[in-house]
Amino acid sequence: MDRDTTHAGILDALPFPLFACDDRMRILYMNPACEQLAGTTLDDARGRRWDEVIGEAGTSFTSLPGAKGIVGIVERYPRRATGAPEEPGVPSTGEAHAESEKRFRELADFLPEVVFEADVLGRITYANRRAFQLFGYTESRLAAGISIFDLIMPGELERVAQNWKKRTEGGTVGPVEYRLRRADGSDFPGLINVAPVVAGDAITGMRGVVIDISKQKEAEDALRQSEARFRALTESTPAIIYIYQDGKMQYVNPAAEKVFGYSAQELQGRDILGRAIHRDSLGLVIARMTARDRGEPVNSRYEVKIVTKSGEERVLDLSSNPIEYNGRPAVIGSAFDVTEARKMEEEILNTRKLESLGVLAGGIAHDFNNLLTVIIGNVSLAKINLPGEHPASRCLVEAEEASMRARDLTNQLLTFSRGGSPVKKTASVEKLLRDTIRFTLSGSSLLPVFSIADNLWDADIDEGQISQVINNIAMNASQASPEGGSLDVTAENLELDASHDLPLQPGRYIRISFTDHGTGIPADILPKVFDPYFTTKRQGSGLGLTTSYSIVRKHNGHIALRSRPGEGSTFSIYLPASTGNAGSAPEKPAPSPRRRGKILILDDDAAVLNVAKNVLAHLGYDSVCVRSGAQAVHAYTTARHDQAPFDAVILDLTIPGGMGAVETVNALAKIDPNVAALVSSGYVNDPVMAEHERHGFRGTITKPYDIGEIARTLGDLIGER
Repeated sequence: MDRDTTHAGILDALPFPLFACDDRMRILYMNPACEQLAGTTLDDARGRRWDEVIGEAGTSFTSLPGAKGIVGIVERYPRRATGAPEEPGVPSTGEAHAESEKRFRELADFLPEVVFEADVLGRITYANRRAFQLFGYTESRLAAGISIFDLIMPGELERVAQNWKKRTEGGTVGPVEYRLRRADGSDFPGLINVAPVVAGDAITGMRGVVIDISKQKEAEDALRQSEARFRALTESTPAIIYIYQDGKMQYVNPAAEKVFGYSAQELQGRDILGRAIHRDSLGLVIARMTARDRGEPVNSRYEVKIVTKSGEERVLDLSSNPIEYNGRPAVIGSAFDVTEARKMEEEILNTRKLESLGVLAGGIAHDFNNLLTVIIGNVSLAKINLPGEHPASRCLVEAEEASMRARDLTNQLLTFSRGGSPVKKTASVEKLLRDTIRFTLSGSSLLPVFSIADNLWDADIDEGQISQVINNIAMNASQASPEGGSLDVTAENLELDASHDLPLQPGRYIRISFTDHGTGIPADILPKVFDPYFTTKRQGSGLGLTTSYSIVRKHNGHIALRSRPGEGSTFSIYLPASTGNAGSAPEKPAPSPRRRGKILILDDDAAVLNVAKNVLAHLGYDSVCVRSGAQAVHAYTTARHDQAPFDAVILDLTIPGGMGAVETVNALAKIDPNVAALVSSGYVNDPVMAEHERHGFRGTITKPYDIGEIARTLGDLIGER
């Protein structure tokens, strides 16, 4: 030890000679009293054997708490090796020994740990004040005889006896932990370290130190309990918990294994940045780590994309904070798998987009349909009135065809409005699927390959709308496969329980999948394919897949897409299965011959009324046009009063700011329970149009007008009367 240590400062003040040696008995330290006795300085003596420096003085050896090596105390003061007489004033050998013992014990009484002496048999001959406090014995009890073995719990006695014997025989035994026993029988953990007392060449006893390590053990137990609680918490939580240090994972909990797909052994002790962090998030993660290492402020919470062992991409909501782990800087983090939540948010966002579009589409499509009604009606009348060989006939045909395509576009817009609600009936999905696919791909180089489960369930669907979905997907597949190939069409029954991860209620479903082997869809475009008006085609409207998404959603189903560039795409549709069976569609009766009559027409658009009047005149009917429900009721009442009743009324479904078809027919039914009313609208899928009889109507006329349809419908209606 050096003189600048705490122990050296204390020992320098002792009046008796004391020195310290290493395990080879070479001088490490001498106090001033020892320097005076030896006639040399510490600097000259350091590294020499003790007996060369001290001479043949009577010396005993022991150890002190915290001191390294062996401490020697000079108890008898002989002449120095030079043969010179003893220094004047140096006490006799017996007096010096007694004084040395007194001062040693006075020093020991002030030490914070137990110091004791025992003979070779283990009988305690001295104990300091702390020993009595710790073990609870009295000095009289010590005088009566106490063995070191009385202070040890019975279960430890054999081990203590072996170590004591080894030490008295000159062997080395380091500090040893035992369970120690107090006078009252209670026990506590303690650390004992002993050193031999040497007289001449013989070991005459032991000096030792006892350290109460109860608090240390309590701290260790608390640490173990804390670690156990930490592990219990981290291993039971669904959140990912990890510790990242020195570029490697030092700890991961079972949730991390479950999400990443790697075992703890595969994750711990390895750098997972390049393996598990998605390339889209890698730059963000590295930037955050670099900023934190520089001491810059960093937002502790952010989202990252990861790639699991199976190659699946998932999204984590991650929080991390710096800590000290095993004495070095580290980061502890937690993360939740929010993949499904983000998918649900995307579904909600798409739904809101469609709802917003529906509000817009409903108004635009209604007005646009009225314009198309005027255009198509006038073009149809012009075609009829011109000879077939007239030069303008071809132009009228092309104008009519273009108007019909515009009508189809309007019908797609109407799918998003209130008129787009499906009119469901139990239908065979297999028949609809085969018929629509074959019709759509006829003349295409894409060959459909069907794989449809036996006894495929029926579904409650709007056949027209679902046919439109199938048509849109098949057309996309055809356009994505310019070289041809196959379109794999599968349909199967599926029962979903509460554990599934689709945005669907548990229950029975039919899953229809369409897999092409075409160009596939790039990852940056994939999230946008269902967005309104998004298209990568020159002549596309961007409404095909949006319409499909809306239709499936309104059927309480789900549509999903998987695609990789160069590998093709798979659309999957989930439709709730029906509890009933599809029946055979009734055959339509042949149209009745046209009849003459008087017709009342209600519409808010003057141009539509003008076209309707001209069409009816061409068909031989007289007509009266009104623009409000109140006017219709008044005209109908007046005609009955004048004995010139109307044979039929055609009522527009929606009259902005006034009575529409339903309100008007109810009012007319109070005047004439047998009123022959037809409802007219461009909302072809509106429930009133689909279930017109429930609302008091005898039939429907769709907009834009088809002259043939009007002729058949009125002929049949008036013929019934």
